[in-house]
Amino acid sequence: LIAALTTLLAISCNSSSTGTNNPTTSVHDGEILTPTEGSTVFVRMDSLLNQYDMFLDLRAELEEKVKRAQSDLETKGRAFERDVTDFQDKVNKGLLTRSESQKRADELARREQQLREQQQKTSMELEDEQIVMLNRVSQNIDEYIKTYNQEKNYSLIINTSGNSTVLWGNPGLDITTDLVTGLNDAYAKALK
Repeated sequence: LIAALTTLLAISCNSSSTGTNNPTTSVHDGEILTPTEGSTVFVRMDSLLNQYDMFLDLRAELEEKVKRAQSDLETKGRAFERDVTDFQDKVNKGLLTRSESQKRADELARREQQLREQQQKTSMELEDEQIVMLNRVSQNIDEYIKTYNQEKNYSLIINTSGNSTVLWGNPGLDITTDLVTGLNDAYAKALK
């Protein structure tokens, strides 16, 4: 179950540091760089996600679901283990007939199978929810960037996270903070 959050948490915990977040105050070789129309700019997606309220809210909801599911499965697992121990104790003390013993063993085997199936089903459901969550966040970011770029008219917006081949970018061309502010404002309006 914890594997369902591995990717999600890896994305949100891998913050990169590419300098200042204020594009209007960046200095490179004494020159202040400000992205202009037609510029190529970049976004630190890991930093954006760590500050995007929608992502943080959805991640918290998913983490809570994982905790509840894990707690439920652990409770059922402990109850099953107690029943197995009780069964073994009764068999060892000779308190069950062969037919009773076989019947209980078959019942415990069925319960064990049901528990495994429930674990797999829960894990798949949580994975599906994680995928849907990431798709929703990605779609919102993509839609916002399209609207944002209609005003800014940049030629290229690059993601510098993950498997990006961009090793460095002038901090003045980093629009992450600007996007975070806009995305959070749009999310807050949508919540109202």
